[in-house]
Amino acid sequence: MTTRFMLVRHGSCAQTDTFLLGRAVDAPLSARGRGEADAVATRLVPERPSLVYASPRLRARQTAMAIADTLQCDCDVSEMLDEIEFGRWSGKTFLELAGDPAWRQWNGDRVHARTPLNESIADVQTRVLALLDTLAEIHVSETLVLVTHAEIIRCALLHYLGRSPGAFHGVDIAPGSLSRMSLQRGRAVIHSINERPTSVALA
Repeated sequence: MTTRFMLVRHGSCAQTDTFLLGRAVDAPLSARGRGEADAVATRLVPERPSLVYASPRLRARQTAMAIADTLQCDCDVSEMLDEIEFGRWSGKTFLELAGDPAWRQWNGDRVHARTPLNESIADVQTRVLALLDTLAEIHVSETLVLVTHAEIIRCALLHYLGRSPGAFHGVDIAPGSLSRMSLQRGRAVIHSINERPTSVALA
């Protein structure tokens, strides 16, 4: 039997385009982000999810609660959906990070590079795939919403697409976007990537 996963990136924060928030900056959704959360919630209604899981970060929990309220279902937090542990990089602007050789290596060689707190993309991929497999065993024939972060979603999609983690530039995961997949005994079918439910301009 198949379990369907709705992979949602959290909505925008005021700092989304300029700062690496990571785990250190627990920023709330901006007005635009709240609009994105509401839009993806509306988009998910016909999918009839039974449960929403969220990363512990505030931006993800706020997005997840907007979805759960619209769908009238429960929302649980999973540490395995948490953002990458970026360490000292968190809270810095992307302009500042551009001058850091370790950051440039991270973006140039995702297969071998590690964050300052020693987390690799392989580590991230291992934890998210383990979560998906576990949820697929527990929630057979159900549809679940997982609200998390861009790199977490990319890790899962790249694995099931049979592509290297180094191909992350080719998979865009925008704030408030939806990617849909089905999983059965470790075999996945990708139905969509980076759907943008917000069809109107948001303030």
